[in-house]
Amino acid sequence: MIKLLKRLFGTRRPINHMEEFLIDDNMPLPIGGVEYKDVLKVKGYLDRLGVGQSFPVELRLDHAVRKIAREQFSHYKISVRKVGGNFKRVFRLA
Repeated sequence: MIKLLKRLFGTRRPINHMEEFLIDDNMPLPIGGVEYKDVLKVKGYLDRLGVGQSFPVELRLDHAVRKIAREQFSHYKISVRKVGGNFKRVFRLA
């Protein structure tokens, strides 16, 4: 009987809790071609960004930064400038 149950339901495996995050009403929507954990990182950076401050971002996340800023932080005035290599810099102007 136990062998049958193990075959049906599998064995008990440990669960990785490191990738879990709380679901909130103001979570950003997924963006095509960008992993959701990167979207959450960008939202966190934009949330903590003060006026006159900046942070570096990879070229592949440029679209994600602009989209999240437009949807979540519509009152922000941001500027994204290329600084060389594979990076751009996001500035909050107002």
